[in-house]
Amino acid sequence: METRTQYAETRGGVSVVTMSRLVILAGLLVAFALAAPGSTTATSLHEVKEFTGDGSTFNDDFGQSVAVSGDTAVVGSPLENAFRDNYGAVYVYQRDRGGAGNWGEVTKLQTVDRVNGLGASVAISGDTAVVVSGIAAYVFDRDEGGVDSWGQVATLKPNAQFTGFPRRDVAISGDTIAFAGLVSDAIPNTRAVYIYQRNEGGADNWGEVTKLTGSSAEPFDGFGASMAVSDDTIVVGAPERIGGSSPPTSNGVAYIFERNHGGDDNWGEVKKVTGSDTEPGDVFGGSVAVSGETAVVGAYRISTHPTSCCTGAAYIFHRNQGGTDNWGEAKKITSADGGRFGASVAVDGEIAVVGAWRAELAYAFQRHVGGEDNWGQVAQLSASNAGFQDFFGSSVAVSGDTGIVGAPGEDGAPIKGCCGSAYVFDLLLPKPRLTGDASCDGIVTAVDAALILQFRAGLIVSVPCPDDADADKDSDIDSIDAALILQFTAGLLNSLPP
Repeated sequence: METRTQYAETRGGVSVVTMSRLVILAGLLVAFALAAPGSTTATSLHEVKEFTGDGSTFNDDFGQSVAVSGDTAVVGSPLENAFRDNYGAVYVYQRDRGGAGNWGEVTKLQTVDRVNGLGASVAISGDTAVVVSGIAAYVFDRDEGGVDSWGQVATLKPNAQFTGFPRRDVAISGDTIAFAGLVSDAIPNTRAVYIYQRNEGGADNWGEVTKLTGSSAEPFDGFGASMAVSDDTIVVGAPERIGGSSPPTSNGVAYIFERNHGGDDNWGEVKKVTGSDTEPGDVFGGSVAVSGETAVVGAYRISTHPTSCCTGAAYIFHRNQGGTDNWGEAKKITSADGGRFGASVAVDGEIAVVGAWRAELAYAFQRHVGGEDNWGQVAQLSASNAGFQDFFGSSVAVSGDTGIVGAPGEDGAPIKGCCGSAYVFDLLLPKPRLTGDASCDGIVTAVDAALILQFRAGLIVSVPCPDDADADKDSDIDSIDAALILQFTAGLLNSLPP
C-alpha cells in the first residue's frame, strides 16, 4: 500500500524538467547498466546426460551427493565397494569431454589415506573440490599432479570428535571451506562448523581460521547438518534432534554468518532465521543453499496439505528483505506433488532447484516469474528412466544453466537395486516479464529508460518489449515511464506497478 501511494504521488508530479536531462542521465547510467548480470536467454529445458559411475556393487548410493561449478560436476558414491575396507568413491565430470556438449568422466578421486564412505558429501568451486569421508574432508585441485589430474592437496580434520554425527556436510566458495564436526569443549553433543581458508599458515595451505556455533545451541540440535557458502556468507542449518533420543522441541533454524561481522575477517552471526509457519518436527534447516543475496532453506517434513504428512516446503530469504541486512523471508515455495519437497535445495543467482525424493521429482524456480521478486515454478524435472524408489531428488545442484539431480536408488543393470545415478539438465529457462523491461533482457536498468527516450525522440522506431516499457500502465510509452524506471533503478522507488 505504501508503494502504491508513493507511485501515485510520483506519477502526479514527477520532476522531469526536460527530456534532454533524462537522456543525459540515462546515457550516464547505460555503461554501468550494461555490465549488470542478466537472465538466461534460452527457452527450453531437457535432460542431457545420465551419470552412472562404475556400477559394480549393490547399493553404491551413487548420486547421494552432487555438486557443479561451471563446466565441472562432482558426484559422490559413498557405498561403492562397501564390502571392502577403504570404500566410497567420487567421480569428476567435464562438459565437452568426449565431444561438444558431452559430459564425460575425467577421473575418480583417490585419497592418500584409507577411508570409508568417501563421497558422503561433495562440493566444488572453480578448480577446487572438497569431499567427505567418515572422519575428514579432502581437498583436490584440478591440475595438481598434471592437467586435469585432480590431485589431493589437503586433508582437513577439525580438532573435535566425530562420533554420533550421521551427516558430515561440507561447502566451498572460492578460498573458503566450511566443514562440520562435534564441539569437544562446549555443551555435550553440540556441533560446530569449522572454517578453513586457503593460504592460511602458508602458500596454498588450507588452515583452520575459526569455528562457528549457533547462538542458541542445544544438544542434538543438528547444527551443521547442512551448510552452504557464497563469498562472504555462510548459512548453517540446525534442523533439530538429529540423532537425539527425544522428540523435536523446536521448529529448526538456520544461522547466517558474515565475514567481517564483528571485526576484520571475523565470521559473526548476523541472523537466525525460521520459517514463518514451521512447527517442531518440520526439519527446517535440513537443507540450505545460498547465492549472493539469496538463501534457501528446506523443511521437508512440513505438512502443507491437511490430510498428508511431510509434503515439504522451502523458504527463500533475501538479504535486504525488511531492512538492510535483515535476511527476511521473501517467499515460501511448495509443490502440488509434495513428496518431501525441500529435502534438497540449491540456488545460483535467480534460479533455485528443490528436490522431492519421495515424489521422484525436482523443481526449478526463477525469480521475477509471476511478479517482481516472486519466485515462480518454471520447470518440473524427472528422470528419463524413472523407476520406483530411485530417490530422484535426494540431492540437487545448480550452476548457471546446468542443474544436476541425484537418484541414489536408481536400478542400474545388471543388478536390481544397484548403484544409483545422477542426471544433468540444461536449465535453459525463459526470461521473466518485468514491468519496465523495455529491452526484454530480464532485468530493469537505465538501458530500458534510454530506449524509451530514444523511441520518444524518434531515434528508434520501437522498443523490443512495448508492453513492459509502459511502466505506468497508461497505454502510452513516454518520458514519465523513463523517469519511473530511473527512480526505481536509483532506489527511489521500491517497485514498479505490476
